[in-house]
Amino acid sequence: MENLPAELIPILQFLLPGFITALVFYNLTSHSKPPQFERIILALIFTLFIRLLVSLSKLIFLYAGNFVIIGSWGPITESFWSIIISIFIGIIFAFISNRNYVHGYLSKIGVTTETSYASVWVGVLSKHETYVVLHLQDERRLYGWPKDWPSDPTSGHFNIWKPAWLVSREENGSEVTEKQPINGVSAMLIRATDVKWVEFMEFQKEKKNATE
Repeated sequence: MENLPAELIPILQFLLPGFITALVFYNLTSHSKPPQFERIILALIFTLFIRLLVSLSKLIFLYAGNFVIIGSWGPITESFWSIIISIFIGIIFAFISNRNYVHGYLSKIGVTTETSYASVWVGVLSKHETYVVLHLQDERRLYGWPKDWPSDPTSGHFNIWKPAWLVSREENGSEVTEKQPINGVSAMLIRATDVKWVEFMEFQKEKKNATE
């Protein structure tokens, strides 16, 4: 703060609620942070929305004060509620984005074909809650329940519960695939870069047991 021009400090203080909302949103979703200029614009939009809610809260509390003495409304109270509302708005926006509620509805009525997920990768992994088969670079196939997965296919790890190798063999002239459980292993971490593609199995009732 010491290196900032004095005239910028009030601006940053004004935009602080918006920056808090953006910080909460990007930490709770897989979306990558936009360039600095876009962050400022986004913080400004959030700030205007938050200040509107703070003003509305002030009116409600002042009206309630006619019946019940709660306390006085001052700069400290306003700052407190600005922070609370900023965090709350960030959580709400993250929840809506992670659930694809808005874009999902708009796509049903033909307004858009986009989703609120950060990428197709994130969207598919979020919607398909089932067992998967990871096809690895060395041609092996790993079957299991994806407890956690990377938000970026070029980095991070898959956390596979109840892992088992899939092995194919010839039987009576046809190829048969069987699972070979890995004894004593409850989970495996697989680098995303070691995976060529992912198969999603049909929904299975074993899901409940896999997530325990």
